[in-house]
Order: sequence, then C-alpha cells, then structure tokens
Amino acid sequence: MAVAAVNAGQGSQAMFEDVFSAYRKRVYGYALRLVGDPHDAEDVTQETFLKLYRSMHTFRGECSIETWVFRITANACVDSLRSSRRREVLCLDGQRDQEAPVPQLVGSAPDPAEVAEGVDIREGVVECLNRLERDQRKVLVLREVRDLSYTDISREMGCPLGTVKSKLNRARAALKRAVTENLTCL
Repeated sequence: MAVAAVNAGQGSQAMFEDVFSAYRKRVYGYALRLVGDPHDAEDVTQETFLKLYRSMHTFRGECSIETWVFRITANACVDSLRSSRRREVLCLDGQRDQEAPVPQLVGSAPDPAEVAEGVDIREGVVECLNRLERDQRKVLVLREVRDLSYTDISREMGCPLGTVKSKLNRARAALKRAVTENLTCL
C-alpha cells in the first residue's frame, strides 16, 4: 500500500490523499457499525478525515497509520453518539419552534427509548473496548468490527494464526470482564 511507504511525520498533501483513498470506505463502514445511522456515519467519516488532515504533521509512526486512522474514527464515533444523545433530548423537551412541524411517529418507527438504549449500549461497548490493552482492542476490532478472517488478521498483526486465535479469545474474555465489572459501560 502506498501509505506504508510514506515517512512518518511527513504531513504532506500526498500522504493525506493516500490515506484518504486507502481508508475512506473502511472508515465509513466502521463508523456505520458504531453509530448505526448512515447520515451520522457520513458525518463521522468527514470529521475523521478533517482531523487527520489537520494533524497529519503530528503522526510520528509510533503505531501503524491504520491504527491511528481507526483510533481517530472511534473517538469521532463516541463524540457523535454523545452529540446525538444531546440533540435527541433537546428535540424531545417540547421547546420547539412553533412554525416547525412536529414529526409524527408512524408504523414501525423504533421507540425513542429503544433508540436511546441502543446508543447507550454502543457508547458503553466502545468505552469498555477503549479500556482494553492495545493488542486486545486491535484483534477484536479486526475480527468483530471489520469482519476480517483469522488469516487476514494474522497477516495484519504479523503473528501466527494460533496466536491470533488465543489473542482473540483473551480479548473477548477481557471485554466481557470490562462490561460486567463496570455496569456504567452498559
């Protein structure tokens, strides 16, 4: 991939263009899985690349560019989920402009309580996931979020297939402990 050949910290326009073309679809897919709404995922994707563009010169190469991109994406998703929860509360408090029509819930529209609970759960899982060790978080994201095969994860992480399986097993157990030990996560 052209991104790997770019010197860390270079911060050039060419580096940004390489990162954008290499990751834009994957960032959108990752954001969509975390925020659950296509429009919010588009906003998160735009915010991610805006942050990347502004901070490209600070990339020191201490982690892979992919790790950096998806860390920024995860943070943007958390910000989006928090922001959307605030917007929902503001819209539901009855303080609406009298000229604006009040939207009506029809048919199979989800219950607002269910939507809020889903946002809380996603946000809690992301928070608990962020508490895991770097390798545990990475292997879980590669398998469960990006849906890579064990072989692809092995290549991505540069370790044997058996190691991937054991890391994934330990990561799942650690996430389960994090969620059950900290009820504020969910």
